[in-house]
Amino acid sequence: MIDRKAPSRAPHSSIEKIIEAADKPLLLLAIAAVALYLLELRGIVSSSGPARIVSIVLDMLFVLDVVLKAAFRRRRYLRSAWLMTDILSCLPGILLLANVPWLQAVQFTRLFRVLRVLRGLRVLRSLQFMPSLALVAAEQDEEGRHFRIGMNVAVSVYAAAFVGVLSWLRVEFASEPKSLNGAEFFLVIGALLATALFLYLIHGQLRETSWNQLRTLLNIALPRQVAEHFLHHPEAYKERHRAPATVLFIDFVGFSSTAEKLRDSVRTLAEHLERVMDSVVERLVAHDLIIDKFIGDAVMAFRGGPLVSGDAADHARRVVRAALEAAGVLGDLNDPYFSRVKIGGASDECLIGAFGTSRRLSYTVLGDGVNLAARLEPASAQCGAQALFCDETHRLCGEMPGIAWRRWGTIRVKGKAEPQTVWEAFDISRLPDVAFIKIYEEARGTFEGGNLLAARPLFVSADTARPEGDKPSRLHCAWCDDLIEKGTGIEDPALSVSK
Repeated sequence: MIDRKAPSRAPHSSIEKIIEAADKPLLLLAIAAVALYLLELRGIVSSSGPARIVSIVLDMLFVLDVVLKAAFRRRRYLRSAWLMTDILSCLPGILLLANVPWLQAVQFTRLFRVLRVLRGLRVLRSLQFMPSLALVAAEQDEEGRHFRIGMNVAVSVYAAAFVGVLSWLRVEFASEPKSLNGAEFFLVIGALLATALFLYLIHGQLRETSWNQLRTLLNIALPRQVAEHFLHHPEAYKERHRAPATVLFIDFVGFSSTAEKLRDSVRTLAEHLERVMDSVVERLVAHDLIIDKFIGDAVMAFRGGPLVSGDAADHARRVVRAALEAAGVLGDLNDPYFSRVKIGGASDECLIGAFGTSRRLSYTVLGDGVNLAARLEPASAQCGAQALFCDETHRLCGEMPGIAWRRWGTIRVKGKAEPQTVWEAFDISRLPDVAFIKIYEEARGTFEGGNLLAARPLFVSADTARPEGDKPSRLHCAWCDDLIEKGTGIEDPALSVSK
């Protein structure tokens, strides 16, 4: 069945290609037809002889174009935005065909001469070569239908008004042929200039609209900084830079259990996740972080590379402050399903640029710091902390107004041979009392020194000093109890985390 139908489609496809390819040449012929008409009005070219033959040929070509489109495109063409433009521009040819026996005489009637100027309407066909406008004209939705109807009505009104003015001129200057030709010449010139100005303005507006639409789409698909850079430097996707960066992972606590609870109401899950995700990302964007990707309910972001300003220390400070603000804003939302996050961050020299395959690329960051940040995010929950950062991030940040740090201790993470010193960061404005931090650091120093009996009561004091309790202190108390019960010392004061 497929083989029998294939031959019948081939000629149709060939004619379609010919019709499509003829649009631009016909546009040039329309301009030539108007130019010929203007030359006749000025008396430079005679309206008889070779000029008349050329005029008839042009009219027949325009008629043939409409007939072919109507025959092979059918309803698609009859509903197009260019139907009235084509019909009106070939109206002189239609009149000629309707009066073939009197073809010589018809050419000199008033109606025929007036209608010849309508060939210039085909200049409006140039609108179809503007991609954005052609896309709207081809759409099958309400907007596309309104555009097609509006275009055909506007062309008809324009043609009627123009023919009306020309007819009035012919009545006014009936006894003065030279004055009539002069008035008609300048009217046609004015109309052509107005059409050219219209096309120029439409082209400029559409280009600006297309640019804005492209920018909007890129900002949805790409980080804002990347979208803006690629818009002005499209060749930049080949560039890769080695530069210091601070990488951040933020994950919402309790997503799996919430997804199970809302398994029959996925819409509710999506609405709440989008709401809290918006609040978190808004703070990251406010500090000029590059949003790398969304991984389920987690966000990966970083700061560094040529698309942002500042040095390594500035990158680290912005990431830490953005992360703590995001956690604080999330708490203020009082969402019934998502109220806390796990945060992991690390600073290192990374490779930044577009990576992927020849078919699809993603602007991202690669390096050991990325792996460490990814490990610290789940480790923060196991350590009883909200935001864990590596030793390098803490060093780069130094003293930051409004930010308090405590050295949580050392942990062992997958993929790292040596234990990693990690720090917990706090937003002081959200802490009623910071005394527990100093007590904890003293307890941790005692713990690492091997004096478990002295360290335990200090951890208890740190837990008590924090109004809502301190999970890391309680974790270390349990650790001390276990070691004391076993009667062993501390060979390795580093906590091993499972992820």
